[in-house]
Amino acid sequence: MKKIMTIIVSTLFLTSCSSKTNDNAVSEPIEQAPTEPVFTEYSADEFTDISVNINKQDTPPPAEIKEYDLSEIRFGEKIPPCHLPENRKDYFEFPFAVQDGSQEAANEEYLEKNKEAFDTPCKPNITAAAFDGERIYYIVDYDNHSYMNCSHCFDIYRYDPKTNENTCVFEYSDVSEYIDPLQIKWHDGGIWLSGNDSLDWLSGNDSTDAAIYRVDEETGEITKVKTFADCYYASFYEYSGDSLIVDINTSHYELWKHNDETNEWDKIYSDEKFPKMYCGEIVSENVADRELTIECNSFKLNTGLRKGSLEAASRNNLSFITLDSVSSTLYTYNLPEKERYILDLTGIGESIRAYPLGDNVILKQGDGYFAYVIPELGAVFSLMSSSMDETAYSAIHGRKAALLKTAEPKNISFSTGNINFNTSKEPLLKKLLIIEE
Repeated sequence: MKKIMTIIVSTLFLTSCSSKTNDNAVSEPIEQAPTEPVFTEYSADEFTDISVNINKQDTPPPAEIKEYDLSEIRFGEKIPPCHLPENRKDYFEFPFAVQDGSQEAANEEYLEKNKEAFDTPCKPNITAAAFDGERIYYIVDYDNHSYMNCSHCFDIYRYDPKTNENTCVFEYSDVSEYIDPLQIKWHDGGIWLSGNDSLDWLSGNDSTDAAIYRVDEETGEITKVKTFADCYYASFYEYSGDSLIVDINTSHYELWKHNDETNEWDKIYSDEKFPKMYCGEIVSENVADRELTIECNSFKLNTGLRKGSLEAASRNNLSFITLDSVSSTLYTYNLPEKERYILDLTGIGESIRAYPLGDNVILKQGDGYFAYVIPELGAVFSLMSSSMDETAYSAIHGRKAALLKTAEPKNISFSTGNINFNTSKEPLLKKLLIIEE
């Protein structure tokens, strides 16, 4: 209180002096020199270790959570263009290699036997989801099966929780261009897709290009904005912050960043090691003298760990996960407080990933269990789990996270030589959670 009163009195005094001596003076703006970023180096012995036990909570986490039941939403059925009589022979991956006339005749017989399956409209599957902070976008695929390993028929829907409107904003049904949408992302006011671009199975050449597309939901047009040659896939980097960064894998790893002002792409990383990022900065991970060290433009941290992987990062916290044959551990370094929280995750399960949500993390185990975790308390709040016939998609947008539970995508099934393209189960959508810190 004394300090506050001192500031107030000082302010009044300066104001009084100014009014007496500078009544006729013209105030000039003061130019401030730009502040240079300060590079900070942290060593493991600076941090106080705090071991915390998993404390599973039955109550909601200390965050705003909204839950939506989507099980009443239904979709129509469609016949992909590759199933049409004039196309099916060119696009179906036959069970018999064509080496002479006998195999070709067998394939013709196979098509005729399954004519009814090709003529029956296909049920949809959901294959990817994105989040713009308010609404969910997701791909509804009608050609999601082992049929030349591509999709010729898919839609993009937008669900708005505030109005409960589920709107189709893009439709694709074409065999003239190869598009295999693997991911969807919202960025810079638009929808982006990543996937394969071309694959010449018929010639026996399994080389492929990867591509990035942008979809205009107002006009319903799709534009190929970037192609990566001789690359099996291009994926949106999960820890890119507010930037659009694409990870590609050729003979090595590369990161490409989209410049939203110039609409150009810049290669920002190329190495044999898989890259990591901290709040939009590339982080180098090195293990020297049995100690994991990470470094970026802002800081260097000697973790004291012999192994591990940076999983989630905020401006205050860095979270690593270490795995071995019997256990997994979450190490969270609180940089301002110089504390390291050690949380044994073995009781949660295997195949654990962590995603940043503010200074806390979202844990994902396997294909469908999600939890909200406060590392310094060991508090674990269960958010969502899925069964064998369900899957869940997650998307982080700033300090918000969206979890979408759907029916598991179903592939084509074969039974005694018969094809079934309609193996999906209804309802397709099940539940949506939006978490905001």
